[in-house]
Amino acid sequence: MAEGSLNPGPVQPQERTTPWAAIGFGVVFVAVAFGLIWLLATSRKTSVQQPNPYAAKLNISDLKLSTAQNFVGASVIYVDGRVMNSGSMTVVHATVQAEFRDDMNQVVLREQVPLMLTAQRPGYSDSVDLGHAPLKPGETREFRLTFEGVPGSWNQAYPDLRVYQVTTQ
Repeated sequence: MAEGSLNPGPVQPQERTTPWAAIGFGVVFVAVAFGLIWLLATSRKTSVQQPNPYAAKLNISDLKLSTAQNFVGASVIYVDGRVMNSGSMTVVHATVQAEFRDDMNQVVLREQVPLMLTAQRPGYSDSVDLGHAPLKPGETREFRLTFEGVPGSWNQAYPDLRVYQVTTQ
């Protein structure tokens, strides 16, 4: 064969080697990824908060439901009532969990909202956070809870209310 020829001659078959290092790295990467996903999933399950024990000292009564339209035409549900602090500490914050149900008694909305006390102002009433108007031991006050986005499948019954988080001083 002459120099500069286009035919380089017989081709030697190359041996294929399995890239064990790359396969090992891939297996370890997938195992670590699944481990992180499992760890995050189990940590979320254990982070479910339990109601504060002092929540049992806040007694809700005299509930009234009302509905109004907000400025964009959506329905707003108001739950008014009375809350009594039967404990020995002053409450400066509380969260109420409400569960709205459908005709088959299935929960269609579960929402936690701050407990807002009703303060009478000249000519209107206003909702005030417990931080600005703490609930003292033995005291009973009126409250209002506000809910937007309640599904149309709601059965129009009173939601199940449970005092959930409580901060005292």
